Amino acid sequence: MRLLSDTGSTVTLEDGWTYVEQGAVSSVVPGSGQYGTEVVISGTGLRGGGGRVDSVTLGATAVLQIVSETDDTVVVIANRTLDVPVTSAQGIVLIADSGAVVTADEVWTDLVEGTIDQVYPTSGQYGTLVTITGERLFGGGNSVAVSLAGVAVESVDVSDSTTIVVEAAASPDAVTGDVVIVADSGAIVTAFSGFTYLEQGAVAHVSPRSGQLGTYVNIFGENLLGGGTSLESITLNSASPYVLTSITDSRIQLRAAGSDQLGIGDITIISNTGAIVSLENGWTYDVPSNITDVCI
Repeated sequence: MRLLSDTGSTVTLEDGWTYVEQGAVSSVVPGSGQYGTEVVISGTGLRGGGGRVDSVTLGATAVLQIVSETDDTVVVIANRTLDVPVTSAQGIVLIADSGAVVTADEVWTDLVEGTIDQVYPTSGQYGTLVTITGERLFGGGNSVAVSLAGVAVESVDVSDSTTIVVEAAASPDAVTGDVVIVADSGAIVTAFSGFTYLEQGAVAHVSPRSGQLGTYVNIFGENLLGGGTSLESITLNSASPYVLTSITDSRIQLRAAGSDQLGIGDITIISNTGAIVSLENGWTYDVPSNITDVCI
């Protein structure tokens, strides 16, 4: 290392500086994504001789988070682009704590961020089937997980990247929250305050609680349709009723059908939205009456 002043004098430290091999990026996986996408950058000397990687940019945008970093692997989370994404391949830049810079050209492409255009219905409870439509719902990934107001859904049925149908799980609270779709790549698509969990429907009283073919049964409760507008089905110990006589959100009147499933079982009410209200061990099928003799 040699220092040269403006007077021409020099100061030298023998063997005082070593050039390390220039860091290099060998792969970026995936090579495209949007907000939330987890990106793995592999290579050699990614710290550029420094102690750690301090910052990373994908295209022109600083990443949301550096998840982990070593000299050969850096894992980051892509951030939202401030402007309309440039959809052609762009470079990436890694800067170490020492100021060393490692770059790679044309290895990353910003995808247009996915959007949720509609959630239907926008409210419900356990069992409600919710249809989510929009654009690029996968965010560049291949599969998705969905949550409604912070609660992971029971199931996900995907038609394509524009339509997803989910079944709401039970929520401990009546609450409004975001609809969040997370792809296997980590990409996130959100509808803020997009779904409201209603108070879970409940059966309060059944009269009578046992019977057989022809028994008239009254089921009382609150929100028995679970946010739906009509009744899709009701079963007493797995058997559909012989006839339904009256249906409201607080009272359902029916006449029991016959059943081979004798004994105790659940009452299950399913509305047109798929919402489920049930009472465990709420109904007992008695042994059917039997006429053994007729005397004249």
